[in-house]
Amino acid sequence: NINHDQSKRPINGNDLLALETVLLRRLTNSSLKLPEVILVDGGKLQLETLKMILMSVGLYDRIIFVFSITI
Repeated sequence: NINHDQSKRPINGNDLLALETVLLRRLTNSSLKLPEVILVDGGKLQLETLKMILMSVGLYDRIIFVFSITI
């Protein structure tokens, strides 16, 4: 259960902030192997959030991401 992001901002149903928080925690944890694939189900905003996070941690070209757009 994630209630706050790394800067202690409350998530309170903000799915983009929750996605950002989970991705940053997972991708910056040096004790874990990097994932080969990330699967996200969502819309354009979730895709842009994923791209932004991967670029910010320097992994945009190292991880395959599969995206399913919900209609």
